[in-house]
Amino acid sequence: MLDQVRDALNGIKAPNGQGLVDAGYVQGLDEDAGVVRLVLEAPADRAKALVPLKAAVEKAVRAIDGVKGTQIITTTQRTPAAAGGQHAHGPAHGQDQQASAAAAPERRAPTDAKLPRPARHVMGVASGKGGVGKSTTAYNLAVALAQDGLRVGILDADIYGPSVPLLSGLGADAKPDLDDQKRMIPLQAHGLELMSIGFLVPADSATVWRGPMVQNALFQLYGSTLWGGGAGLDVLIVDLPPGTGDIQLSLAQQSALDSAIIVTTPQDLALVDALKGVSMLEKVSTRVLGVVENMSHFVCPDCGGLHRIFGEGAGETLKNTKNLSVIGEVPLSMPIRKGADEGQPVVLSAEPSLAKEAYVDIMKKIKPLIMT
Repeated sequence: MLDQVRDALNGIKAPNGQGLVDAGYVQGLDEDAGVVRLVLEAPADRAKALVPLKAAVEKAVRAIDGVKGTQIITTTQRTPAAAGGQHAHGPAHGQDQQASAAAAPERRAPTDAKLPRPARHVMGVASGKGGVGKSTTAYNLAVALAQDGLRVGILDADIYGPSVPLLSGLGADAKPDLDDQKRMIPLQAHGLELMSIGFLVPADSATVWRGPMVQNALFQLYGSTLWGGGAGLDVLIVDLPPGTGDIQLSLAQQSALDSAIIVTTPQDLALVDALKGVSMLEKVSTRVLGVVENMSHFVCPDCGGLHRIFGEGAGETLKNTKNLSVIGEVPLSMPIRKGADEGQPVVLSAEPSLAKEAYVDIMKKIKPLIMT
């Protein structure tokens, strides 16, 4: 079926006269159970063409036998002409699209425009660097809040390395349905509503997008999802990408984050980046509820001894320098790792553990702060 879809898309001409596929306007093409999904992207100077092109794409794809629906994300990119003065509207036929997408990203100043609110409270989970357990922390806290009676959703805002498909146990093959207004119906697992770019693009397809393209995709995931069946949620947790760039700043501003927590590990290297994360949130006037020190210590299962493998004091330093509370210390734990890999969050484990207790304790600290 995908070959038929590509032929149909190439029958639609881009503004430069090429077929949409040959012109590089089509990314992430996928089909599942008759639903065709793709990203329709255009150079920034051709952005006005996206509306009629999207309508033409939907009409052409739906005319193919076996197609039951479409799911189309539209976005724009900077043209090479804007970067280097050479006239080009997209990669020529046969040109490596990944090479084209590697051009310098467009810099956009954050805007104050706000997206529709999906919940009574929107809380970000941030870190200055990757690999500190931010996504695992976000997911377990979300499940703990849901277990405590709240309507909770989680938006996986890491376009380049989405974690929710694995953490939820649904996998990248799970796809959201659409309602009659083309809004995405979030997937569900562990009492949560879930949305991630990982549910929309093939698992083995690298997302090679520039900053503005990522922003546009994220804003559509955030604002075009039918959270709470259209009635909204009590809490939406946004698992922010690691780092402190334009994407994080714009998402924090445009999604009107009400609060955030910072996840760090104990060593000094992580602390330096965590401080940058705090500064980023301060710049967009987002209240930081506190710091979660992940992989804080390891308790030997044989002798019971407590070992601080990655050092200690990062959380305390943040408390002293930024007046932030350390709201939890999560141990380095095999059940956490195993639960994340198997899509079974440790907070739902029937077995008591220090890891489960740590997440539940953090949830009890933040719930009064976000639901007042």
